[in-house]
Amino acid sequence: MYGRNKGKIAVLLLVSCTVGLPIAGFAVINSINKADREAYADVRDYMLKTSDGRVLTLPINENPISIVLKNVPDEDKSSVFEAIKSLDEISTNIDYTLLENNDITIKNKIYIGDAGELDKALGVTTYEYNQNTAKINYPVYINIDFDKCNKYYSSITGDNAVSAVVKHELMHTLGFSDLYGKDQKDESIMWNTLNLEDYTESDQNRIRRVYGGESESLDSLSRNYLSGYENLADDEILNIVNSYVNVSYPNAIQISALEEKKNKIKNEFSESERTM
Repeated sequence: MYGRNKGKIAVLLLVSCTVGLPIAGFAVINSINKADREAYADVRDYMLKTSDGRVLTLPINENPISIVLKNVPDEDKSSVFEAIKSLDEISTNIDYTLLENNDITIKNKIYIGDAGELDKALGVTTYEYNQNTAKINYPVYINIDFDKCNKYYSSITGDNAVSAVVKHELMHTLGFSDLYGKDQKDESIMWNTLNLEDYTESDQNRIRRVYGGESESLDSLSRNYLSGYENLADDEILNIVNSYVNVSYPNAIQISALEEKKNKIKNEFSESERTM
């Protein structure tokens, strides 16, 4: 059995504890950590981490993630559904389904339930993770203080805080951490206290960065940026892109790198024509 760790994440409050740490050679750990830093360099400051500093992510496969509601008040279910649907639409690789029968044997479950009264928190996410793989284990539990959430109302929409809190906690299940930097307050719904009602553009881009884009594949995007060079073979195009982009969803920096590579190819072709 691999070493397991436990943690709790809460809106307004962060409580975490770790249990156990598998023994491995220093060189192996160092190599794994280096690969992790490179893979998540631009998002690691926004992510939960293992006890040895690797980014935590939720396993995603071809099966949808099953959401099980436990004692959620009827009047709050629509807000919970809206929060789930909102996240489901951000990335095509993240797929949620509501599971009415909890007896069905499905491993990848997230429970959303009424926690009753939470001390100093509106919501809490509880999880375990595998130290060896840096993956969050199913099931994951989200507990919401619905009574308290219903006392907080948006000055913009007039809605209560239920949907916003569920959205915040769902991002925890994907491995995103609470944010405390003053400059991050209006940047993300992951600010450590209730601040926003919906995912920001930055939130959406980070979700796609880690879990994949909405529709266009990286290959189709690369062809857009390398258009005009149809004489390049597929493997040549992929090699060009893979040397600069190692993620599913390119951000502005990576798109800039593609543009730079495109210009470099153009110059190389021009130089070749001049020397013929």
